[in-house]
Amino acid sequence: MGKEQIKKTKQKFDSILHTNGYKKIHSDEEHLKNLLDLFKFKPNCSYLDLGTGNGYLAFALAEKNKDIFVEGLDIVEDSIIKNNQIIKEIGLENIKFKTYNGIKFPYPDSFFSGVISRYALHHFPNINRSIREINRVLKKEGFFILSDAKTYDIDSNGFIDEFQKYLEDGHNHFYYENEIIELFKNQGFIKEKIFYSYIRYPRKHNKRYQDLINSASKKVVDKYKMEIVNDNIFMTVQIMNILFKKIK
Repeated sequence: MGKEQIKKTKQKFDSILHTNGYKKIHSDEEHLKNLLDLFKFKPNCSYLDLGTGNGYLAFALAEKNKDIFVEGLDIVEDSIIKNNQIIKEIGLENIKFKTYNGIKFPYPDSFFSGVISRYALHHFPNINRSIREINRVLKKEGFFILSDAKTYDIDSNGFIDEFQKYLEDGHNHFYYENEIIELFKNQGFIKEKIFYSYIRYPRKHNKRYQDLINSASKKVVDKYKMEIVNDNIFMTVQIMNILFKKIK
């Protein structure tokens, strides 16, 4: 199941990460600033952008902090190649990008002072193993910043996950807030800070989506602010931006 999910994610995102349409939906300068302001990055330390995609966060972090080193990690080979080409074009020296198999991070223990993941963790097929890997590559008292959509508590039947999986892009799970905090707590992390943001995005309207919407409760559909505009279904999800500290 995990390998098939990773394969779907690679196939989908290699074709869209550097398109203008994808960038328009997922770029948000205010959100990016607030995210990077969650923690003071220390000079001469290394930081990992996990699930880096087109490098939106990694490039911004490296450009803002020339005295740190940034690595971007993802399974999407074509996008990683493109990111490394961009590095050469702009002459940025404190950043590089790598690919991996979606499971084990290609770094030694205690390598990074911090790890950040924006809009990616819901694709990871084995969340507990991924959290263990995050813990492993972090130094003592290192931090992890999670930025990802959450499932509302009112959505007890998994409506949003089923909706997401219709796209067949390797989506696994939008976590409930308490659920993800507990998962990290069990792996040696504590929550230090949190703020919320939102993202609105479309799906091409079709009968399958409409049938799912019709079968869900109106309260759930309204909570995600779903609306049909021309041939698209738009929805809004809340993003939980959480700063975790490694304590063991």
